[in-house]
Amino acid sequence: MSQPNELVGLVTPPAHLADETRDWAKPLVAAAGDAFVALYMYGSALGAAFDARASDVNVLLVVRKLEFEGLQALARALTAAQGKVPAGRRYTPLVLTEAQVQSSVDVFPLEFLDLTQRRALLQGDDTLSGVRVGRGNLRHQIE
Repeated sequence: MSQPNELVGLVTPPAHLADETRDWAKPLVAAAGDAFVALYMYGSALGAAFDARASDVNVLLVVRKLEFEGLQALARALTAAQGKVPAGRRYTPLVLTEAQVQSSVDVFPLEFLDLTQRRALLQGDDTLSGVRVGRGNLRHQIE
């Protein structure tokens, strides 16, 4: 696992929230099995404006591959994980393959700018460290 380094967008998450998120995501990581690459927290949960009563905790799970059986296992795991959510907390998971990350940067540049500039790696390898977001597609998404 990579150490926090704000020069490459890795930040240190609030410790209590990071521990809670890792615990919440254990069924998802287990369901991913050998395909697991990385577990990230991103978005408002990493900022000073995070409001535990109103803000979601955005979680990105990156996997090597995602076939139908793996998707079914992740769906079952998500049901288990949702049963572990502390009262008032909302987790918003996103599952992408490494290939989807690379092929989606131009379609979702705002989201990937956020991910590349400010993310917390909770487990695994920092697969987003090499992602480059071209600014040319920002206007298209905003329009």
